[in-house]
Order: sequence, then structure tokens, then C-alpha cells
Amino acid sequence: MMFDTDFHKTFNEMARSILGGVAEIDRSPRVNLYENDDAVTVEAAMPGVDAGSIDVSLDGDTLTIAGERKAPEGVDAKDYSWHERATGPMRRQIKLRRPVDRNAITATYEHGLLVVTLPKAAEAKPRKIDVQVK
Repeated sequence: MMFDTDFHKTFNEMARSILGGVAEIDRSPRVNLYENDDAVTVEAAMPGVDAGSIDVSLDGDTLTIAGERKAPEGVDAKDYSWHERATGPMRRQIKLRRPVDRNAITATYEHGLLVVTLPKAAEAKPRKIDVQVK
């Protein structure tokens, strides 16, 4: 994903300089991913996305987040002099590095932030091993 993100950033900067600020390339939501002993949490910035269009799925070890940000009504593409917020469908896939409990995954959406909590599977959680003294 790092190459993909770097490529889009470089392409956007180049497009802005050529097109005078009108560029709409990257539609993947920006994410933060963090984990503790119990869960992996993904926060995806999706401001302006209708909650009904958000789809979260897990296929194997790949988490997919998708949704759609609609363009404002009554504004044509030709009317923009600067357009940085992408409209249309967006999608982000994240390959998980730890097994998760598929039946306990939760997702909430509030104030443009999607939070997906993926509890770790028992085998992925740290385990303390008692040492027996003989």
C-alpha cells in the first residue's frame, strides 16, 4: 500500500501543477490502524459519505472498506476552480497480520469517522506461560 499511496500523492501534485489545482485522483479513505493485546482497530476518515453506502467486509485476511461520497447537487464539474475532495465510490483494502475473531467484529460510523474493531483470535493474543519449579 505504501507505493500506492506515494504514487497517488506524487501524481496528485503533478496534476495540480499542470491543471492549475483541479485534480481528483485518490479515492481511498485515509486510515489509521493500531492494535493492543485484545484487538486490531482501523479508523477510516470518510467525511461526507452517506452511512447507508458504507460496506465493511472481511475475506480471508483482507479487510475491505467501501463507500460513496456523492457530489453536491447543482454543481457541475466545469464549475470547480479547485477540487480536492474526491467524489464517487471509494475503497480501501487492508491485509491483516493477525488472526481475528470473525464473529465479534464491530463497526461504528460517527462524524465522518468509521471505526472497525477486530478482536484478536485466541491464538493471536499474548499468553503468559507459567514456569514450574521442580
